Amino acid sequence: MIYKLFAQSVGAAGSASLDVREDDTIVGIFLDMSVAGVVDGTSGECELSFLSSSSFTTNDVVGALAGMKTDFELLTSGGINNARSGWFPCNVDVNAGERIHLHVTSTATITVRCYLYTDKKAPATSRAVRRR
Repeated sequence: MIYKLFAQSVGAAGSASLDVREDDTIVGIFLDMSVAGVVDGTSGECELSFLSSSSFTTNDVVGALAGMKTDFELLTSGGINNARSGWFPCNVDVNAGERIHLHVTSTATITVRCYLYTDKKAPATSRAVRRR
């Protein structure tokens, strides 16, 4: 199964979430992030997580799956669009009903698309315990 999350924000934090439909295993995560700005020091960050709030600046977090960040400087005036994408192979068991969140934050305009690729495996014998 393939799940899609989309989040967009202008100069602030934003998020999107989905509920896992069935017991499954996440085998890959694709993040596609674009940040557009017109001032020096523009940045943007995204994080895919089981946690309902972002943990961008927190150490030792249980529940974060993947993330990326971009910073850029303008040497002259004008606008810039910084786009990047990443593929993250993984092997994370998920249970039906678990919620996954995509968190974004930026000093400018940020757009993030996330695709979760799952592979149906043997039914989970116990529920994963995650801090939420």
